[in-house]
Amino acid sequence: MDIVYRWQRRAAYVRREKRRKNEPAYDLLIPDGVKKPEEYEGVTEFHALQWKYIGRAVEAQGNYFRDGIVVAILPPLALFLLSFQILAEGKGAWAVGLIAAEVFCLSLLLIMTWTKLEPTTEWVSNRLRSEILRREQYLVLAGVGPYLGKPAVEVSRVAARRRAEIESANREGLVALIPLQQEDGSTWLEALFRSGLRAQPDCVDRMRSYYYRRIGKQLLWFANEVRDLDENERLWSNLLKGALFAAIGGRPDPCLRLVEGDLSRLGRHRHRRYGNRTAAAGHSGAERAGPV
Repeated sequence: MDIVYRWQRRAAYVRREKRRKNEPAYDLLIPDGVKKPEEYEGVTEFHALQWKYIGRAVEAQGNYFRDGIVVAILPPLALFLLSFQILAEGKGAWAVGLIAAEVFCLSLLLIMTWTKLEPTTEWVSNRLRSEILRREQYLVLAGVGPYLGKPAVEVSRVAARRRAEIESANREGLVALIPLQQEDGSTWLEALFRSGLRAQPDCVDRMRSYYYRRIGKQLLWFANEVRDLDENERLWSNLLKGALFAAIGGRPDPCLRLVEGDLSRLGRHRHRRYGNRTAAAGHSGAERAGPV
């Protein structure tokens, strides 16, 4: 099962990425001369580390989904084996084999649930680490946050210290790195306005890189995701409708009997309702006419 799942997952990823490259939701036109973030000094190391932990996060996510599928399959499989064991009662080796298979399924289920009490830990930690590294590379690019007003030599030293801190942090340490704050509690934006620093000489180039390479690509990613989700929703909706119509077309008699029964009950209900009204109206008319 693990081999089949990994093969299917890899094939789906390659197919999806190939389509997004050849047939994107819309054309993202990046002008010539717009540098990639990793081409700026101090950003390359953060960029490489980001992709390192993204790969780990994707792998951990796949393992989590795979384990979830196995855990979901094991209970009904054990019940299925139990049913066959009852049918095979008194048949010797067959019954023993089914009992052994059932015990194996239940034991595997217990082992997986006991040994993986927090199955998303690795996935969430690596994803959080990669996102913080992604943010860090744009902090270096913009020269804000921990890098505000620092000369090039100081930026390299602060970047090395921050990389080591992010890589070695546990989950609680990563959460502590999320706030956009100085050590004194003020925000990085407030510190930027207080600094009164002039823009860097290549400020426009850095802004263009952020606009096209970060914002533009993020919008394109969302557009591709929305398109894929819409298509999957239509596909599953059509499959369910087709299955329903096939079931009705293959066995129309039960459906017709059901409809006939509903119409019959509705007719009886309307008959009782209007019959009661007619009887009440006749009784009221007799009372108004008085005795003959």
